Amino acid sequence: MAAYENQDAPFERLVEVLNPVRSTAYHPLFQVSFAMQDNVFPEVAFPGLEWSTVPAPTGTSRFDLSVTVAPDGHQGLAGVIEYASDLFDRATVEAIAARYVRLLDRIVADPQARIEGYEILEPDERERVLQRWNDTSVPIPDSTIPGLFGQQVAATPDAVAVTFGDENWTYRELSNRANRLAHRLIAAGVGPETLVAVALERSPELIIALLAILEAGGAYLPIDPRYPSARTEFILRDAAPILILTDTATVSMLPDNGIPALLLETCSEQGGHWEDTAGNGRTTPLRPDNTAYVMYTSGSTGTPKGVTISHHNVVNCMVQVASSLGVPGLARVLASTSVSFDVSVLEIFAALCAGGSIDVVRDVLVLGEHRTWSGSVISTVPSVFAEVLDQIENTVSAETVVFIGEQLSGRLLGAVRAAIPGVRVVNGYGPTETTVYVTSRVMEQSDACAGESVPIGVPVRNSRVFVLGAGLRLVPVGVVGELYIAGVQLARGYLGRPGLTAERFVACPFGVPGARMYRSGDLVRWAVGGVLEFVGRADEQVKVRGFRVEPGRSRRCCCRILLFRRLW
Repeated sequence: MAAYENQDAPFERLVEVLNPVRSTAYHPLFQVSFAMQDNVFPEVAFPGLEWSTVPAPTGTSRFDLSVTVAPDGHQGLAGVIEYASDLFDRATVEAIAARYVRLLDRIVADPQARIEGYEILEPDERERVLQRWNDTSVPIPDSTIPGLFGQQVAATPDAVAVTFGDENWTYRELSNRANRLAHRLIAAGVGPETLVAVALERSPELIIALLAILEAGGAYLPIDPRYPSARTEFILRDAAPILILTDTATVSMLPDNGIPALLLETCSEQGGHWEDTAGNGRTTPLRPDNTAYVMYTSGSTGTPKGVTISHHNVVNCMVQVASSLGVPGLARVLASTSVSFDVSVLEIFAALCAGGSIDVVRDVLVLGEHRTWSGSVISTVPSVFAEVLDQIENTVSAETVVFIGEQLSGRLLGAVRAAIPGVRVVNGYGPTETTVYVTSRVMEQSDACAGESVPIGVPVRNSRVFVLGAGLRLVPVGVVGELYIAGVQLARGYLGRPGLTAERFVACPFGVPGARMYRSGDLVRWAVGGVLEFVGRADEQVKVRGFRVEPGRSRRCCCRILLFRRLW
Protein backbone atom coordinates (compact mmCIF):
# COMPACT_ATOMS: atom_id res chain seq x y z
CA MET A 1 0.00 0.00 0.00
CA ALA A 2 2.90 2.34 0.73
CA ALA A 3 4.19 1.65 -2.76
CA TYR A 4 0.81 2.58 -4.29
CA GLU A 5 0.95 5.91 -2.47
CA ASN A 6 4.11 6.67 -4.43
CA GLN A 7 3.11 5.18 -7.74
CA ASP A 8 3.46 8.52 -9.50
CA ALA A 9 7.21 8.59 -8.84
CA PRO A 10 9.09 8.17 -12.14
CA PHE A 11 10.74 4.78 -12.57
CA GLU A 12 14.02 6.47 -13.52
CA ARG A 13 13.96 8.29 -10.16
CA LEU A 14 13.45 4.99 -8.34
CA VAL A 15 16.45 3.45 -10.06
CA GLU A 16 18.52 6.54 -9.29
CA VAL A 17 17.72 6.41 -5.57
CA LEU A 18 18.25 2.64 -5.20
CA ASN A 19 21.38 2.79 -7.38
CA PRO A 20 21.60 -0.91 -8.26
CA VAL A 21 24.42 -2.42 -10.29
CA ARG A 22 23.56 -1.56 -13.89
CA SER A 23 23.83 -3.96 -16.79
CA THR A 24 22.36 -4.13 -20.26
CA ALA A 25 21.84 -7.86 -19.74
CA TYR A 26 19.02 -7.63 -17.21
CA HIS A 27 16.44 -5.39 -15.55
CA PRO A 28 18.09 -3.19 -12.89
CA LEU A 29 15.66 -3.93 -10.01
CA PHE A 30 14.33 -7.45 -10.49
CA GLN A 31 14.46 -10.31 -12.97
CA VAL A 32 11.19 -12.14 -12.30
CA SER A 33 7.72 -10.59 -12.22
CA PHE A 34 4.33 -12.01 -11.29
CA ALA A 35 1.14 -10.09 -12.13
CA MET A 36 -2.35 -11.06 -11.00
CA GLN A 37 -4.91 -9.23 -13.14
CA ASP A 38 -8.11 -9.61 -11.13
CA ASN A 39 -10.18 -7.11 -13.11
CA VAL A 40 -12.71 -8.58 -15.53
CA PHE A 41 -12.36 -7.24 -19.06
CA PRO A 42 -14.99 -4.50 -19.41
CA GLU A 43 -18.07 -4.91 -21.56
CA VAL A 44 -17.50 -2.78 -24.65
CA ALA A 45 -20.00 -2.28 -27.48
CA PHE A 46 -19.43 -0.70 -30.87
CA PRO A 47 -22.88 -0.24 -32.49
CA GLY A 48 -23.01 -1.82 -35.90
CA LEU A 49 -19.56 -3.47 -35.58
CA GLU A 50 -18.36 -6.92 -34.70
CA TRP A 51 -15.03 -7.02 -32.84
CA SER A 52 -12.67 -9.31 -30.88
CA THR A 53 -9.46 -8.88 -28.88
CA VAL A 54 -6.20 -9.82 -30.56
CA PRO A 55 -2.97 -10.28 -28.53
CA ALA A 56 -0.10 -8.14 -29.77
CA PRO A 57 3.17 -9.84 -28.73
CA THR A 58 6.32 -7.78 -29.02
CA GLY A 59 8.66 -10.73 -29.46
CA THR A 60 10.87 -9.33 -26.69
CA SER A 61 10.82 -10.31 -23.03
CA ARG A 62 11.07 -7.35 -20.67
CA PHE A 63 12.28 -9.57 -17.82
CA ASP A 64 14.02 -12.90 -17.46
CA LEU A 65 10.70 -14.44 -16.50
CA SER A 66 7.28 -12.81 -16.43
CA VAL A 67 4.12 -14.60 -15.26
CA THR A 68 0.69 -13.03 -15.82
CA VAL A 69 -2.55 -14.58 -14.56
CA ALA A 70 -6.02 -13.21 -15.39
CA PRO A 71 -9.68 -14.35 -15.30
CA ASP A 72 -10.56 -16.56 -18.25
CA GLY A 73 -14.24 -15.53 -18.40
CA HIS A 74 -15.43 -18.92 -17.13
CA GLN A 75 -14.87 -18.47 -13.39
CA GLY A 76 -11.31 -19.67 -13.81
CA LEU A 77 -7.86 -18.26 -14.44
CA ALA A 78 -5.64 -18.33 -17.49
CA GLY A 79 -1.92 -17.66 -17.41
CA VAL A 80 0.84 -16.60 -19.75
CA ILE A 81 4.57 -16.95 -19.17
CA GLU A 82 6.97 -14.72 -21.07
CA TYR A 83 10.65 -15.65 -20.86
CA ALA A 84 14.07 -14.67 -22.12
CA SER A 85 14.93 -17.33 -24.68
CA ASP A 86 18.68 -16.98 -24.14
CA LEU A 87 18.20 -18.09 -20.51
CA PHE A 88 15.32 -20.58 -20.71
CA ASP A 89 14.09 -23.13 -23.19
CA ARG A 90 10.42 -23.94 -23.74
CA ALA A 91 10.62 -27.28 -21.92
CA THR A 92 11.97 -25.62 -18.76
CA VAL A 93 9.26 -22.95 -18.76
CA GLU A 94 6.57 -25.58 -19.31
CA ALA A 95 7.97 -27.47 -16.30
CA ILE A 96 7.77 -24.30 -14.20
CA ALA A 97 4.15 -23.81 -15.25
CA ALA A 98 3.30 -27.44 -14.44
CA ARG A 99 4.87 -27.14 -10.97
CA TYR A 100 2.90 -23.96 -10.29
CA VAL A 101 -0.39 -25.60 -11.27
CA ARG A 102 0.56 -28.64 -9.13
CA LEU A 103 1.21 -26.35 -6.16
CA LEU A 104 -2.17 -24.64 -6.59
CA ASP A 105 -3.91 -28.04 -6.72
CA ARG A 106 -2.32 -29.02 -3.41
CA ILE A 107 -3.21 -25.71 -1.78
CA VAL A 108 -6.84 -26.06 -2.81
CA ALA A 109 -6.90 -29.64 -1.54
CA ASP A 110 -5.33 -28.70 1.83
CA PRO A 111 -5.54 -24.93 2.41
CA GLN A 112 -4.45 -25.14 6.07
CA ALA A 113 -0.90 -26.40 5.44
CA ARG A 114 2.24 -24.25 5.51
CA ILE A 115 3.33 -23.07 2.09
CA GLU A 116 6.75 -24.73 2.32
CA GLY A 117 5.13 -28.01 3.27
CA TYR A 118 3.52 -28.72 -0.08
CA GLU A 119 5.15 -31.37 -2.26
CA ILE A 120 5.68 -30.19 -5.85
CA LEU A 121 7.86 -33.05 -7.12
CA GLU A 122 6.31 -35.75 -9.21
CA PRO A 123 6.64 -39.26 -7.70
CA ASP A 124 9.20 -40.34 -10.32
CA GLU A 125 11.29 -37.21 -9.79
CA ARG A 126 11.21 -37.66 -6.02
CA GLU A 127 12.31 -41.28 -6.37
CA ARG A 128 15.15 -40.19 -8.66
CA VAL A 129 16.70 -37.53 -6.38
CA LEU A 130 15.98 -39.42 -3.16
CA GLN A 131 16.76 -43.03 -4.08
CA ARG A 132 18.24 -43.56 -7.53
CA TRP A 133 20.94 -40.89 -7.28
CA ASN A 134 21.67 -41.90 -3.68
CA ASP A 135 21.96 -45.63 -4.27
CA THR A 136 25.41 -45.95 -2.69
CA SER A 137 25.00 -48.63 -0.03
CA VAL A 138 27.80 -51.24 0.05
CA PRO A 139 29.23 -53.43 2.86
CA ILE A 140 31.88 -51.91 5.15
CA PRO A 141 34.71 -53.98 6.64
CA ASP A 142 34.18 -54.50 10.36
CA SER A 143 37.66 -53.23 11.14
CA THR A 144 39.71 -50.32 12.45
CA ILE A 145 42.65 -48.35 11.08
CA PRO A 146 45.20 -50.48 13.01
CA GLY A 147 43.37 -53.58 11.77
CA LEU A 148 43.73 -52.60 8.09
CA PHE A 149 47.32 -51.44 8.60
CA GLY A 150 48.17 -54.69 10.39
CA GLN A 151 46.89 -56.69 7.42
CA GLN A 152 49.30 -54.83 5.15
CA VAL A 153 52.20 -55.36 7.55
CA ALA A 154 51.53 -59.10 7.46
CA ALA A 155 51.10 -59.14 3.67
CA THR A 156 54.04 -56.91 2.62
CA PRO A 157 56.39 -56.46 5.61
CA ASP A 158 59.42 -55.49 3.50
CA ALA A 159 57.63 -53.09 1.14
CA VAL A 160 58.44 -49.39 1.50
CA ALA A 161 55.75 -47.66 3.55
CA VAL A 162 57.21 -44.18 4.15
CA THR A 163 59.74 -42.07 2.26
CA PHE A 164 61.23 -38.92 3.72
CA GLY A 165 64.01 -37.37 1.68
CA ASP A 166 66.64 -40.10 1.41
CA GLU A 167 65.07 -42.22 4.17
CA ASN A 168 62.93 -45.28 3.43
CA TRP A 169 60.89 -47.09 6.07
CA THR A 170 59.37 -50.52 5.46
CA TYR A 171 56.01 -51.65 6.81
CA ARG A 172 57.82 -53.88 9.36
CA GLU A 173 60.03 -51.02 10.61
CA LEU A 174 57.09 -48.64 10.82
CA SER A 175 54.99 -51.20 12.69
CA ASN A 176 57.73 -52.09 15.18
CA ARG A 177 58.38 -48.45 16.05
CA ALA A 178 54.67 -47.72 16.37
CA ASN A 179 54.23 -50.81 18.58
CA ARG A 180 56.97 -49.78 20.99
CA LEU A 181 55.52 -46.30 21.30
CA ALA A 182 51.99 -47.71 21.67
CA HIS A 183 53.10 -49.68 24.76
CA ARG A 184 54.45 -46.50 26.32
CA LEU A 185 51.15 -44.79 25.63
CA ILE A 186 49.14 -47.65 27.11
CA ALA A 187 51.30 -47.46 30.23
CA ALA A 188 50.47 -43.74 30.38
CA GLY A 189 46.75 -44.48 30.41
CA VAL A 190 45.89 -44.23 26.72
CA GLY A 191 43.00 -46.40 25.56
CA PRO A 192 39.70 -46.20 23.70
CA GLU A 193 38.02 -42.77 23.93
CA THR A 194 41.12 -41.08 25.36
CA LEU A 195 42.61 -38.18 23.46
CA VAL A 196 46.32 -37.64 22.77
CA ALA A 197 47.59 -34.43 21.18
CA VAL A 198 50.29 -34.75 18.51
CA ALA A 199 52.57 -31.76 17.97
CA LEU A 200 55.38 -32.72 15.60
CA GLU A 201 56.97 -31.41 12.45
CA ARG A 202 56.40 -33.44 9.30
CA SER A 203 58.61 -36.53 9.36
CA PRO A 204 58.34 -40.34 9.65
CA GLU A 205 58.12 -39.84 13.43
CA LEU A 206 54.84 -38.00 12.90
CA ILE A 207 53.41 -41.01 11.05
CA ILE A 208 54.70 -43.34 13.79
CA ALA A 209 53.06 -41.17 16.45
CA LEU A 210 49.66 -41.28 14.74
CA LEU A 211 49.85 -45.05 14.25
CA ALA A 212 50.99 -45.59 17.83
CA ILE A 213 48.08 -43.63 19.30
CA LEU A 214 45.62 -45.59 17.17
CA GLU A 215 47.36 -48.90 18.05
CA ALA A 216 47.05 -48.04 21.74
CA GLY A 217 43.32 -47.57 21.17
CA GLY A 218 43.37 -43.79 21.64
CA ALA A 219 42.34 -40.95 19.36
CA TYR A 220 44.76 -38.34 18.09
CA LEU A 221 44.33 -34.57 18.28
CA PRO A 222 46.52 -32.96 15.58
CA ILE A 223 48.38 -29.79 16.55
CA ASP A 224 50.32 -28.11 13.77
CA PRO A 225 53.38 -26.43 15.35
CA ARG A 226 53.05 -23.55 12.91
CA TYR A 227 49.55 -22.62 14.03
CA PRO A 228 49.10 -19.32 15.94
CA SER A 229 49.72 -19.94 19.63
CA ALA A 230 46.28 -18.56 20.59
CA ARG A 231 44.53 -21.18 18.45
CA THR A 232 46.75 -23.96 19.80
CA GLU A 233 46.11 -22.85 23.37
CA PHE A 234 42.34 -22.83 22.78
CA ILE A 235 42.35 -26.31 21.19
CA LEU A 236 44.38 -27.85 24.01
CA ARG A 237 42.21 -26.24 26.66
CA ASP A 238 38.96 -27.17 24.93
CA ALA A 239 39.87 -30.77 24.03
CA ALA A 240 41.80 -31.51 27.26
CA PRO A 241 43.95 -34.42 25.97
CA ILE A 242 45.56 -36.62 28.62
CA LEU A 243 49.03 -35.93 27.20
CA ILE A 244 50.90 -34.30 24.32
CA LEU A 245 53.14 -36.43 22.11
CA THR A 246 55.91 -34.15 20.87
CA ASP A 247 59.71 -33.76 20.77
CA THR A 248 62.33 -31.44 22.24
CA ALA A 249 62.42 -29.16 19.20
CA THR A 250 58.66 -28.62 19.19
CA VAL A 251 57.69 -28.58 22.86
CA SER A 252 59.21 -25.12 23.33
CA MET A 253 56.87 -23.78 20.62
CA LEU A 254 53.74 -24.85 22.51
CA PRO A 255 51.92 -22.51 24.92
CA ASP A 256 51.95 -23.29 28.64
CA ASN A 257 49.01 -25.59 29.22
CA GLY A 258 49.73 -27.91 32.15
CA ILE A 259 49.21 -31.05 30.03
CA PRO A 260 51.94 -33.71 30.46
CA ALA A 261 54.24 -34.04 27.45
CA LEU A 262 55.79 -37.31 26.25
CA LEU A 263 58.95 -36.60 24.24
CA LEU A 264 59.71 -39.04 21.44
CA GLU A 265 63.42 -38.94 22.21
CA THR A 266 62.78 -40.48 25.64
CA CYS A 267 61.10 -43.58 24.24
CA SER A 268 62.55 -44.13 20.77
CA GLU A 269 65.28 -46.48 21.98
CA GLN A 270 63.45 -47.98 24.95
CA GLY A 271 61.32 -51.09 25.13
CA GLY A 272 61.56 -54.43 23.46
CA HIS A 273 60.39 -55.77 20.14
CA TRP A 274 56.74 -56.73 19.73
CA GLU A 275 55.24 -58.54 16.78
CA ASP A 276 51.65 -58.39 18.06
CA THR A 277 50.34 -55.49 15.97
CA ALA A 278 46.68 -56.30 16.63
CA GLY A 279 46.34 -56.46 20.40
CA ASN A 280 49.29 -54.38 21.60
CA GLY A 281 48.50 -55.11 25.25
CA ARG A 282 45.29 -53.05 25.32
CA THR A 283 43.17 -53.87 28.34
CA THR A 284 40.05 -52.59 26.54
CA PRO A 285 39.31 -53.74 22.98
CA LEU A 286 39.30 -51.20 20.18
CA ARG A 287 36.03 -51.15 18.26
CA PRO A 288 35.06 -49.57 14.90
CA ASP A 289 32.78 -47.04 16.59
CA ASN A 290 35.56 -45.73 18.87
CA THR A 291 37.01 -42.30 18.13
CA ALA A 292 39.96 -42.23 15.73
CA TYR A 293 40.72 -38.50 15.76
CA VAL A 294 39.34 -35.11 16.75
CA MET A 295 40.02 -32.33 14.26
CA TYR A 296 39.25 -28.68 14.95
CA THR A 297 37.50 -26.51 12.40
CA SER A 298 36.00 -23.05 12.57
CA GLY A 299 32.72 -23.79 10.85
CA SER A 300 29.59 -21.69 10.85
CA THR A 301 29.95 -20.28 14.37
CA GLY A 302 33.44 -18.83 13.96
CA THR A 303 34.66 -20.52 17.17
CA PRO A 304 36.94 -23.55 16.63
CA LYS A 305 35.23 -26.81 17.53
CA GLY A 306 36.43 -30.38 17.55
CA VAL A 307 34.88 -32.78 15.05
CA THR A 308 34.87 -36.34 16.40
CA ILE A 309 35.53 -39.00 13.74
CA SER A 310 35.35 -42.75 14.39
CA HIS A 311 37.34 -45.66 12.93
CA HIS A 312 34.14 -46.73 11.17
CA ASN A 313 34.08 -43.36 9.37
CA VAL A 314 37.72 -43.60 8.30
CA VAL A 315 37.59 -47.25 7.22
CA ASN A 316 34.64 -46.51 4.94
CA CYS A 317 36.49 -43.54 3.46
CA MET A 318 39.71 -45.51 2.93
CA VAL A 319 37.88 -48.35 1.19
CA GLN A 320 36.16 -45.73 -0.98
CA VAL A 321 39.51 -44.22 -1.98
CA ALA A 322 41.00 -47.63 -2.76
CA SER A 323 37.98 -48.64 -4.84
CA SER A 324 37.92 -45.39 -6.83
CA LEU A 325 41.67 -44.98 -7.43
CA GLY A 326 42.57 -48.66 -7.36
CA VAL A 327 45.28 -50.18 -5.16
CA PRO A 328 47.99 -49.59 -7.83
CA GLY A 329 46.81 -45.99 -7.94
CA LEU A 330 47.98 -45.57 -4.32
CA ALA A 331 51.47 -46.95 -4.94
CA ARG A 332 53.12 -43.61 -4.08
CA VAL A 333 51.13 -40.79 -2.48
CA LEU A 334 52.47 -37.32 -1.76
CA ALA A 335 51.79 -36.63 1.95
CA SER A 336 51.99 -32.85 1.91
CA THR A 337 48.96 -31.65 3.90
CA SER A 338 48.99 -30.56 7.52
CA VAL A 339 47.61 -33.24 9.84
CA SER A 340 45.25 -30.56 11.16
CA PHE A 341 43.45 -30.71 7.81
CA ASP A 342 41.46 -33.88 7.10
CA VAL A 343 42.88 -34.31 3.60
CA SER A 344 45.92 -35.68 5.46
CA VAL A 345 43.77 -38.67 6.49
CA LEU A 346 43.37 -39.57 2.82
CA GLU A 347 47.07 -39.12 2.09
CA ILE A 348 48.37 -41.15 5.02
CA PHE A 349 45.92 -43.91 5.78
CA ALA A 350 44.54 -44.63 2.31
CA ALA A 351 48.01 -45.61 1.13
CA LEU A 352 49.10 -47.44 4.31
CA CYS A 353 45.85 -49.41 4.46
CA ALA A 354 46.18 -50.45 0.80
CA GLY A 355 49.85 -51.43 0.68
CA GLY A 356 51.14 -48.25 -0.94
CA SER A 357 53.81 -45.83 0.22
CA ILE A 358 53.66 -42.19 1.26
CA ASP A 359 56.25 -39.54 0.47
CA VAL A 360 56.28 -37.16 3.45
CA VAL A 361 57.19 -33.58 2.53
CA ARG A 362 56.92 -30.19 4.23
CA ASP A 363 54.03 -29.04 2.03
CA VAL A 364 52.95 -29.17 -1.60
CA LEU A 365 54.99 -26.06 -2.41
CA VAL A 366 58.15 -28.18 -2.34
CA LEU A 367 57.13 -29.43 -5.77
CA GLY A 368 57.84 -25.97 -7.12
CA GLU A 369 61.12 -25.76 -5.23
CA HIS A 370 62.45 -29.17 -6.30
CA ARG A 371 60.73 -29.03 -9.71
CA THR A 372 60.52 -32.79 -9.89
CA TRP A 373 58.41 -35.58 -8.45
CA SER A 374 56.98 -38.80 -9.76
CA GLY A 375 54.23 -40.83 -8.16
CA SER A 376 50.61 -41.84 -8.09
CA VAL A 377 48.55 -39.27 -6.17
CA ILE A 378 48.84 -35.60 -5.28
CA SER A 379 46.03 -34.25 -3.11
CA THR A 380 45.83 -30.55 -2.40
CA VAL A 381 43.75 -27.39 -2.19
CA PRO A 382 43.14 -25.69 -5.58
CA SER A 383 44.41 -22.20 -4.65
CA VAL A 384 47.66 -23.61 -3.23
CA PHE A 385 48.40 -25.90 -6.17
CA ALA A 386 47.82 -22.98 -8.54
CA GLU A 387 50.95 -21.33 -7.12
CA VAL A 388 53.29 -24.13 -8.20
CA LEU A 389 51.92 -24.92 -11.66
CA ASP A 390 54.33 -22.61 -13.45
CA GLN A 391 57.31 -24.29 -11.76
CA ILE A 392 56.29 -27.91 -12.32
CA GLU A 393 55.15 -27.88 -15.93
CA ASN A 394 56.30 -31.12 -17.59
CA THR A 395 58.65 -31.87 -14.64
CA VAL A 396 56.18 -33.51 -12.22
CA SER A 397 54.52 -36.79 -13.09
CA ALA A 398 51.37 -38.00 -11.32
CA GLU A 399 48.61 -40.36 -12.25
CA THR A 400 45.95 -38.52 -10.24
CA VAL A 401 45.53 -35.08 -8.69
CA VAL A 402 42.77 -34.89 -6.08
CA PHE A 403 41.37 -31.47 -5.22
CA ILE A 404 39.49 -31.05 -1.93
CA GLY A 405 38.80 -28.08 0.33
CA GLU A 406 37.86 -25.35 -2.14
CA GLN A 407 35.86 -24.72 -5.26
CA LEU A 408 37.72 -25.88 -8.37
CA SER A 409 37.59 -23.62 -11.41
CA GLY A 410 37.62 -24.77 -15.00
CA ARG A 411 40.58 -22.50 -15.64
CA LEU A 412 42.72 -24.26 -13.04
CA LEU A 413 41.53 -27.63 -14.29
CA GLY A 414 42.81 -26.79 -17.76
CA ALA A 415 46.12 -25.50 -16.36
CA VAL A 416 46.70 -28.73 -14.40
CA ARG A 417 46.12 -30.83 -17.50
CA ALA A 418 48.59 -28.70 -19.41
CA ALA A 419 51.25 -28.91 -16.67
CA ILE A 420 50.88 -32.67 -16.06
CA PRO A 421 49.90 -34.28 -19.38
CA GLY A 422 47.66 -37.32 -19.09
CA VAL A 423 46.80 -36.71 -15.43
CA ARG A 424 43.44 -37.74 -14.04
CA VAL A 425 41.82 -34.94 -12.02
CA VAL A 426 39.34 -35.76 -9.26
CA ASN A 427 37.25 -33.02 -7.68
CA GLY A 428 36.14 -33.96 -4.17
CA TYR A 429 33.81 -32.21 -1.76
CA GLY A 430 33.28 -32.74 1.93
CA PRO A 431 33.30 -30.74 5.19
CA THR A 432 35.42 -32.03 8.07
CA GLU A 433 32.18 -33.20 9.67
CA THR A 434 31.78 -35.79 6.90
CA THR A 435 35.20 -37.51 6.94
CA VAL A 436 37.31 -36.04 4.14
CA TYR A 437 34.81 -36.12 1.26
CA VAL A 438 31.30 -37.27 0.42
CA THR A 439 30.99 -36.43 -3.28
CA SER A 440 33.53 -36.72 -6.06
CA ARG A 441 33.84 -36.53 -9.81
CA VAL A 442 36.52 -37.59 -12.25
CA MET A 443 36.79 -34.57 -14.51
CA GLU A 444 35.90 -34.88 -18.17
CA GLN A 445 37.37 -32.81 -21.00
CA SER A 446 34.05 -31.00 -21.27
CA ASP A 447 34.41 -29.76 -17.68
CA ALA A 448 37.32 -27.45 -18.53
CA CYS A 449 35.29 -24.27 -19.07
CA ALA A 450 37.54 -21.27 -18.36
CA GLY A 451 36.52 -19.29 -15.30
CA GLU A 452 33.58 -21.52 -14.37
CA SER A 453 33.44 -23.84 -11.39
CA VAL A 454 33.26 -27.54 -12.15
CA PRO A 455 30.74 -29.98 -10.64
CA ILE A 456 31.46 -31.48 -7.22
CA GLY A 457 30.20 -34.85 -8.40
CA VAL A 458 28.02 -37.64 -7.09
CA PRO A 459 27.77 -39.18 -3.60
CA VAL A 460 30.47 -41.71 -2.75
CA ARG A 461 29.91 -45.11 -1.17
CA ASN A 462 27.55 -45.16 1.82
CA SER A 463 26.84 -41.44 1.55
CA ARG A 464 23.54 -39.77 0.75
CA VAL A 465 23.03 -36.14 -0.19
CA PHE A 466 19.82 -34.12 -0.22
CA VAL A 467 19.19 -30.71 -1.77
CA LEU A 468 16.51 -29.17 0.42
CA GLY A 469 14.51 -25.97 0.55
CA ALA A 470 12.21 -24.49 3.18
CA GLY A 471 10.61 -27.02 5.48
CA LEU A 472 13.31 -29.59 4.60
CA ARG A 473 11.51 -30.31 1.34
CA LEU A 474 13.34 -31.79 -1.64
CA VAL A 475 13.76 -29.19 -4.39
CA PRO A 476 13.42 -30.02 -8.09
CA VAL A 477 16.39 -30.74 -10.33
CA GLY A 478 18.08 -27.50 -11.31
CA VAL A 479 16.77 -25.56 -8.31
CA VAL A 480 19.25 -24.23 -5.75
CA GLY A 481 18.87 -25.54 -2.21
CA GLU A 482 20.97 -26.25 0.88
CA LEU A 483 23.02 -29.44 0.89
CA TYR A 484 22.30 -31.94 3.66
CA ILE A 485 24.51 -35.02 4.03
CA ALA A 486 23.64 -38.39 5.54
CA GLY A 487 25.26 -41.79 5.73
CA VAL A 488 28.25 -43.59 7.22
CA GLN A 489 30.62 -40.66 6.67
CA LEU A 490 28.93 -38.48 9.32
CA ALA A 491 31.01 -37.55 12.34
CA ARG A 492 29.80 -38.36 15.82
CA GLY A 493 29.45 -34.63 16.45
CA TYR A 494 31.36 -31.80 18.10
CA LEU A 495 33.51 -32.65 21.11
CA GLY A 496 31.83 -31.47 24.32
CA ARG A 497 29.19 -29.41 22.48
CA PRO A 498 25.87 -31.28 22.47
CA GLY A 499 23.86 -28.15 21.69
CA LEU A 500 25.86 -27.28 18.60
CA THR A 501 25.90 -30.92 17.56
CA ALA A 502 22.10 -31.03 17.72
CA GLU A 503 21.91 -27.81 15.71
CA ARG A 504 24.05 -29.04 12.80
CA PHE A 505 23.44 -32.81 12.93
CA VAL A 506 19.68 -32.93 12.62
CA ALA A 507 17.13 -35.74 12.32
CA CYS A 508 16.94 -37.15 8.80
CA PRO A 509 13.36 -37.45 7.49
CA PHE A 510 14.52 -39.67 4.62
CA GLY A 511 16.15 -42.46 6.60
CA VAL A 512 15.40 -45.05 9.24
CA PRO A 513 14.30 -43.89 12.70
CA GLY A 514 17.25 -42.29 14.47
CA ALA A 515 19.10 -41.43 11.26
CA ARG A 516 20.88 -38.09 11.15
CA MET A 517 22.00 -35.68 8.45
CA TYR A 518 24.52 -32.84 8.53
CA ARG A 519 23.42 -29.36 7.54
CA SER A 520 26.36 -28.14 5.48
CA GLY A 521 25.35 -24.52 4.83
CA ASP A 522 26.46 -24.94 1.21
CA LEU A 523 24.12 -24.11 -1.65
CA VAL A 524 24.03 -26.59 -4.52
CA ARG A 525 21.75 -27.87 -7.25
CA TRP A 526 21.22 -31.14 -9.04
CA ALA A 527 22.21 -31.10 -12.69
CA VAL A 528 20.65 -33.44 -15.21
CA GLY A 529 22.19 -36.87 -14.73
CA GLY A 530 22.52 -36.68 -10.95
CA VAL A 531 25.66 -34.53 -10.66
CA LEU A 532 25.86 -31.83 -7.98
CA GLU A 533 26.94 -28.28 -8.81
CA PHE A 534 28.26 -25.98 -6.08
CA VAL A 535 26.64 -22.52 -6.06
CA GLY A 536 27.76 -20.75 -2.87
CA ARG A 537 27.12 -20.40 0.84
CA ALA A 538 23.91 -19.88 2.76
CA ASP A 539 25.86 -17.65 5.16
CA GLU A 540 28.88 -15.32 4.90
CA GLN A 541 31.46 -18.02 5.48
CA VAL A 542 34.41 -18.11 3.08
CA LYS A 543 37.36 -20.43 2.62
CA VAL A 544 41.02 -19.40 2.59
CA ARG A 545 43.31 -22.20 1.41
CA GLY A 546 40.87 -24.78 2.69
CA PHE A 547 40.28 -23.04 6.05
CA ARG A 548 36.76 -21.98 6.95
CA VAL A 549 36.80 -18.30 7.91
CA GLU A 550 33.99 -16.15 9.28
CA PRO A 551 34.14 -12.51 8.05
CA GLY A 552 32.65 -11.50 11.40
CA ARG A 553 35.74 -12.71 13.24
CA SER A 554 38.61 -10.37 14.03
CA ARG A 555 40.85 -9.23 11.23
CA ARG A 556 43.85 -10.46 13.18
CA CYS A 557 42.62 -14.06 12.96
CA CYS A 558 42.03 -13.80 9.21
CA CYS A 559 45.42 -12.19 8.65
CA ARG A 560 47.16 -14.92 10.61
CA ILE A 561 45.59 -17.57 8.42
CA LEU A 562 46.63 -15.68 5.28
CA LEU A 563 50.18 -15.36 6.55
CA PHE A 564 50.51 -19.11 6.94
CA ARG A 565 50.53 -19.63 3.18
CA ARG A 566 53.38 -22.10 3.45
CA LEU A 567 51.40 -24.32 5.79
CA TRP A 568 50.30 -26.36 2.79
